[in-house]
Amino acid sequence: MRLDIEKLDATVHQNLIQMNELAERQELEDLSKICKELNKTSEKDLKVIQELLSISEQQLHVAKDQRGIAQKQFDLQENEATARSDKERTQCLQEFRITDNKKDATYEWYKDRIEDRVEGTCQWFLEHENFQRWLRSESGPLLVSADPGCGKSVLAKYLINKVLPLPGVTVCYFFFKDQDQNTVRQALCALLHQLLSQKQPLIKHALELWRKNGAGLVHSSSSL
Repeated sequence: MRLDIEKLDATVHQNLIQMNELAERQELEDLSKICKELNKTSEKDLKVIQELLSISEQQLHVAKDQRGIAQKQFDLQENEATARSDKERTQCLQEFRITDNKKDATYEWYKDRIEDRVEGTCQWFLEHENFQRWLRSESGPLLVSADPGCGKSVLAKYLINKVLPLPGVTVCYFFFKDQDQNTVRQALCALLHQLLSQKQPLIKHALELWRKNGAGLVHSSSSL
C-alpha cells in the first residue's frame, strides 16, 4: 500500500508539473496576444499622433505666415503713421520760419548781415566780472546797453557764433531791425523755430495748436 501511495503521489506530482507548465504556457500565449493587440493599438495611435503632428505643423506654418503678414501690415501702418507724424512735425516747424518772398528776410540773414568783429576786439567783455557771473548762474538776464553804433550787434553776433555755443547749451537769438524785423510775433517765431529745431521733442507742445490753427498760429502772439 505504501508503494502504491508513493507511485500515485509521484504521478500526481508529475501531473501538477505538467499542469503548471501548461498554465504558464497559456499565460504566456495570453500575454503574447495582449502584447500584439497593444502593439496594433499603439501603431494605430502612433499613426493618429503622426497625422495630428503633421496637421499641427501645417497649422503652425499657416500661423507663422499669417503672423508675418500681420507684422508687415503693422510695420506698414506704423511707418505710415511715423511718416505722417514726421510730415506734421516738419510742416509745423516750418510755420515758425517766417520768410519774405520778395527778399531774404530770415532771422539768420539779419544776423549774418552784421559785420564780424575785428580781431582782438570783444575780449574785454568775455573777461568782465558781470559776464562771468552770468555764465555761472542758472538763470537771469544780462543787459548790455550802449549808444547806437558802439558795437552791441557785433558783440552779440560774436557771442552767438563763437562764445555761447557750449555742450548742453541751446542758443536762440533775434535781432530787431526798425521798420523791418520789429514785431513781437517775428521775435517769438524766430526763437521758437530755433528752439524746436535744436530740441525736437519739444515740438509736441506746438502740434496741438498747429493742428487747430494751421498757418494762422504764427499770426497770434498770444498762442505763440
